[in-house]
Amino acid sequence: MPRFVDIAVGTKFIHNGQEHTKIADERINCCKVNNAVLSNNPGQKVMIVPVTEVEVVQE
Repeated sequence: MPRFVDIAVGTKFIHNGQEHTKIADERINCCKVNNAVLSNNPGQKVMIVPVTEVEVVQE
């Protein structure tokens, strides 16, 4: 499986059983960066650790 850091912005992927879409980094503070959004709730942005392995969704 690819690592999160290796997939392109806009790619849909599965992490912890939920579908997400990778977005451009949005810095929150010195230690937190939102870099993904839940596909079923676009208002909820989350941080995925770059070395996390994810499952890419094939469209």
